[in-house]
Amino acid sequence: MVLALALRLKADGNDVEVVLDERKGRRAAAALGLPRVGTAGLIGRAKAEGVLAGSERVRDVLDALEREGMYLGAEVRAAILEAADE
Repeated sequence: MVLALALRLKADGNDVEVVLDERKGRRAAAALGLPRVGTAGLIGRAKAEGVLAGSERVRDVLDALEREGMYLGAEVRAAILEAADE
C-alpha cells in the first residue's frame, strides 16, 4: 500500500520518500526507484536538524527502540551512530 501510494504521488510530480524498515519492502522500493529511509535514519536526521532534545542522544533512542523489539543490525546501528558523531 505504501509503495503504491508513493508511486502515485511520484507520478503526480511530488517528491516522495518512503519510510520502511523491513528488508523486503526496502528492496521493492529500490526496484521501483523510490527513495527510502528507515526509522533509525529518521532518528539520525532528527539529531542533525536539532529535533532531539538537547541532552538526548541517538544512542539512547536506538537503545529504547531495541528494548521494545526493533531489530537493528550492527552495521546499520554503527553507521547511524557514526553519522550522528556518537
